[in-house]
Parts: sequence; structure tokens; C-alpha cells
Amino acid sequence: MRLEGKRAVVTGARKGIGRAAALVLAEEGADVALAVHSLDRLSEEVVEEIQKTGRRAYAIQVDVDDEESVRAMCAEALIQLGEIDILVNSAGTISEEPFEEMSTANWDKIFNVNVRGMYLCCQEVGKAMRQQMQGSIVNIGSISALIAEYGSGAYTPSKMAVIGLTNQLAVEWAKYNIRVNVVHPGPTLTAMVAAQYSDETVMRTRKAAIPLGRLAQPEEIARPIAFLASDDASYVTGASLVVDGGCTQSMFYLFRTFAKQAREAQSDKE
Repeated sequence: MRLEGKRAVVTGARKGIGRAAALVLAEEGADVALAVHSLDRLSEEVVEEIQKTGRRAYAIQVDVDDEESVRAMCAEALIQLGEIDILVNSAGTISEEPFEEMSTANWDKIFNVNVRGMYLCCQEVGKAMRQQMQGSIVNIGSISALIAEYGSGAYTPSKMAVIGLTNQLAVEWAKYNIRVNVVHPGPTLTAMVAAQYSDETVMRTRKAAIPLGRLAQPEEIARPIAFLASDDASYVTGASLVVDGGCTQSMFYLFRTFAKQAREAQSDKE
């Protein structure tokens, strides 16, 4: 119960890493406002799961890239929670277009959600945290911010910008006792990623390139988020925590894996 008595806002909390983060924060004792794009059955289910733990939970609709919507969400969260001690910025979107095929509209869409949306949420929730003279913000980045991936288009640059935003806020808001950190997940078994690797051979190849040999479960990303949100990380700010099963350290491992697969395929042909 590292977060007992704390109050948290989690964006993108309907599913995936955001959903797991909201549930783990509640397990650790926090009351949670779910800032979600749609008030639907998925968001209701997360609220119900949190309430079963004995914590308070509320779903609040928000378009994270719209300033007025973010302002209204924060005001509603403060009414429901009283204060906001923790902000987890998990709302995000992906791109799979190579640069030569990318439209300006899609570039803007990716940056509006992944960067502008995060900035607006930090800015608005940060006002309450500065008045309180305390708070913890955890932004969700990606290992794509550390190692570019072919075909990710605007996604990699947008997640690189998340690092810059995190570092700048960590420096500027330290005087308010607000800590700002970023978690970089590796391949995680969310519905979105499962759809990307729906082909069994592609999924097997992807797992083979990860030193731990598997994709993460969303809860395995959520627990490091909870750590950074808690007082256990009271001297941690401006940090990039990589949670990726060894992916970003594994170029040699990856090449060795693919070479082994190529040799086995050749042997099968012979």
C-alpha cells in the first residue's frame, strides 16, 4: 500500500498500459480518476474493478489534445478527488507509415496526442500540484524513443519529444517538489500490439528477438509506474526507466537470433 491516501489521474485508462496502471495504483491504495476518450463499457469496467478494491474511482471524458477539454477534466478530477498527487500520462497513438508516405495530417495527429496532449495534461494538473507543493508525474514513452524502428513514421520522433518534455519539467518543477519521470515500455501484450503480431510466425520471431523471450504483460509496466509515483522514488526525477525485457541492449542478441533462424531454415531446405 505504497500509495495509500494518494489521488491519481490516469489518461488513456480504458485499456492497455493505462488500464493496468490505474488498477495497480488502486491496489497500492490510491483513489483514481480515469481520464478517458470515451465513457463506455470499457471505462465502466475499470471503475468497477477499482471500486471492488475499496478505492474511489471516477471516469471523466477528455480529448487530451484539446485545451478546454483537458481543463474541464482536471477541474472535475479536483472536485471528485480533492487534490491530485499523481498524474500518469498514458494516452497515446501509434503510426506505421514510412516517412515518404506520411501525410502532414497524420504527423499532426500523432504529435497532437502523444506530445501536445501530454503537455496540456502536465500543464493543467501541474497547476494543482504547484499549489500543493508536491506531486509525481509519470509519462509513458517507448523504446522507440531510444532505438528507431523502420516504418514507425512520426511515432519515434513523438516519443523522443516525450523525453525532452519530461526532462524539462523535471528541472523546472523540482522547486515545487514535483517529480517528473518517463517509463519506456518494450513490446507489451496489449490488444493493439496483439493485432500487430496476429500472425503466429511474426509473433514467434518477435519474441525470439527479446532476451527474456516474451512480451510484457501490461501489469509488468504498471508496477514500475507505481514505483515512480510512490515515495519509494522520492529522489528520482528526470529519469528514463526502460522496461523492455532487454530489447534495447540486444542488438547482438537480435542478430544472433536471426542468424540462427536463417541457418535452421537453410538446413530444413537441404
